[in-house]
Amino acid sequence: MPRPIILYVSPNGYLGGAERFVLTAASSHAETGAFTPMILFFGDGEAVAEARRLKLTVRVLSTSFRLSAPRSLFRALREIKAIVHEIRPDLIHTTMAYAQLVLGLALMARPRKVVWFQHGPVGGRLDFLASLFPTDILLFNSHYLRELHHRAFPHSRFQREAVIPLGVGTAQSPRALFKNRSVVFGAAGRITPFKAFEDILHSLAELSGDFEFHLAGASKVDTDHAYEQRLRDLVESLGLSSKVRFLGHVENMSTFYQSLDVFVHSARAPEPFGLVIAEAMGQGCLAVGKAEGGARDFLLPEKTALTYSTDQELVTQLQRILNLRGAFNPIAANGQKLIQERYRVEAMNSQLEGLYRSLLR
Repeated sequence: MPRPIILYVSPNGYLGGAERFVLTAASSHAETGAFTPMILFFGDGEAVAEARRLKLTVRVLSTSFRLSAPRSLFRALREIKAIVHEIRPDLIHTTMAYAQLVLGLALMARPRKVVWFQHGPVGGRLDFLASLFPTDILLFNSHYLRELHHRAFPHSRFQREAVIPLGVGTAQSPRALFKNRSVVFGAAGRITPFKAFEDILHSLAELSGDFEFHLAGASKVDTDHAYEQRLRDLVESLGLSSKVRFLGHVENMSTFYQSLDVFVHSARAPEPFGLVIAEAMGQGCLAVGKAEGGARDFLLPEKTALTYSTDQELVTQLQRILNLRGAFNPIAANGQKLIQERYRVEAMNSQLEGLYRSLLR
């Protein structure tokens, strides 16, 4: 009997948290052999290249489009409908509100079962429009995100839903941190104003001691490029040029995390899940961040991580690390253990495939 086909619809070709989830899920299906995964991307980018490297079946829309441009949108919708008709998936998994909305417009008759994975953020116009299209089950990557969605769209409470925490790859054993003279701090993510990397830079400028700071990530659009230039200018004006390295897009994030002693997170608003924090903890880094949003489930103050609420508290925590160094190895080890126990890729995939089977019965 042929394996059911799962078509993942991803609006972004770049490699963010939601895209990494799609790649992890599709790769896991291929390994278990329970489903045949395919991915439809709306645009090209690092995520597409990584999917091909993983030997996953990929389709990329030939038509670039915007919702505000009816002609290009109509061409894209027609292409999406043709691809779905050709593939004939047993189930379609839409990633974030944009994919759910566009797929809903393309398949008004809704001939297939549809899963919408809400990765956040929540509450915008796209979320509202996407919520108007029926779905067989609505998934969230954290209880925090589900709370936000219910608050914004009360009608969503009446449909089937589930929380599936994102699976995180981990190192097998704890690492001995702070082995070198300089403490290596790091951060990662798309270079965009939401990430507030300048808060980290201002904090670093107040520290005394030997340290380096490595930033992994690339800017994608004009506003991001302008923000990256402001960060580079800020590094120079704060006298941090010899301590800060901009690494750009990093192919092997596990190697990046393992090059760090401390991972620092500084987003302006609570993250729906906080994937990069969990990834860094899973690779043995000591994490420093705000215990809010989805990350509140694994950033446990003084137990699995160091936390802060204000800019001055961030400075205090980073200076504590420089002063005490190896005293924080047990906290980093506890954080890694928590991620290993609660956020395994295998557990995520088992829960996801169980839901798929229940929908396809």
